[in-house]
Amino acid sequence: MLMSLPPPHVALGEARQFDAPVSFEYPAQATGSREVDIRARVAGHIERRHFAEGGRVKAGDLLYTLDTRPFEAAVSRAEAGLAQARAQVLQAQAQADQAARESNRLAPLAADRVIGQKAADDARSAADTANAGLEAAKALVLQADAVLRQARLDLGYARVTAPISGLIGRAEKVEGALVGPQDPERLTGLMQVDPLYIVWSLADSERVRFDRDLRDGRIRLPAGGLAARVRLADGTEVATPGRISFTSPGANPKTGAFEYRASLPNGDLRVRPGEFVRIVLTGATLPGAVVVPQRAVLDGPAQKMVLTVEKKGADTVVVPIPVEVGEWVDLPTEQGGRAWVIRKGLQAGTRIITDGVMRLKPGMPVVVDAAPTAAAAPAAGAAPSSAAAR
Repeated sequence: MLMSLPPPHVALGEARQFDAPVSFEYPAQATGSREVDIRARVAGHIERRHFAEGGRVKAGDLLYTLDTRPFEAAVSRAEAGLAQARAQVLQAQAQADQAARESNRLAPLAADRVIGQKAADDARSAADTANAGLEAAKALVLQADAVLRQARLDLGYARVTAPISGLIGRAEKVEGALVGPQDPERLTGLMQVDPLYIVWSLADSERVRFDRDLRDGRIRLPAGGLAARVRLADGTEVATPGRISFTSPGANPKTGAFEYRASLPNGDLRVRPGEFVRIVLTGATLPGAVVVPQRAVLDGPAQKMVLTVEKKGADTVVVPIPVEVGEWVDLPTEQGGRAWVIRKGLQAGTRIITDGVMRLKPGMPVVVDAAPTAAAAPAAGAAPSSAAAR
């Protein structure tokens, strides 16, 4: 004759309610905050490269030097052209002054009919022509000065410097190569990595739910906004958190997702562009959240559930309660460890089975331990240490 096993013992705890801190975690990728293609602004031959490939450079550091001799010659020619134009102005000024004196001398003689009016008019026309020649000479000075300034600018462009601080890429042009502004290939690339951008996407459904929770007061954000912590591939976190610096105004038409970006201080180069990381947004709270230990929640046929007990005749049997779960929250070990936030289906104070639920079935007789355990609830006045989203 087979002997039936005694009913299993279970421990009950209460679903508790408190303001639970919650975080939101998403896969993300690091990118440079600014990326620049370094190109030659004037045509010339590379004379020397001044940087170590893959190294760190500061804004203003010399990257390349082009052969300056053609540009120095152009500056000398422009200086000579300017000097010649200024000499022409002096000559034109002298001619204008002479023509003005002659016109002024003949004008009263013509008025007194000592000379004919035509001679005075010719002198006035000569003075006007001389003044026009003077203005043309002055314009040539301006033109020559512009040519000189451009020549000096081109000479300065022969020294290619870093426009920003960051990490320099590999040299894509070598010494002796002819380069110029029309060259399709760049000299190298430069990426600013402090601050670094962390980019991730949020599906439209998640964004709608988050916005709804904010409007309904279910989620409360801190006054300074969410802190953006970065978790690396090995599970370690970057010490200094960043801040959300950009939210796309519209969804990506191809994916339907919204792009977000955080700016992360990265002076120690702990994170490199292109790395895949996890972004953890912290600082939000769930006011009056109903929380149960994660181990107390089961996957049911249609939805998740927790288990409680009720009297059925002489027996105490297991009864399922369907629930809708929300976020995970990480509690200290002494307070129950990781817990679920229950969105619907469970009220604070409801007694539930907290341990050994995997071996139980609805309707199974059980024996409730005399000393119930607390269910993932912090002591009065205490707050959970951290949280994580599903």
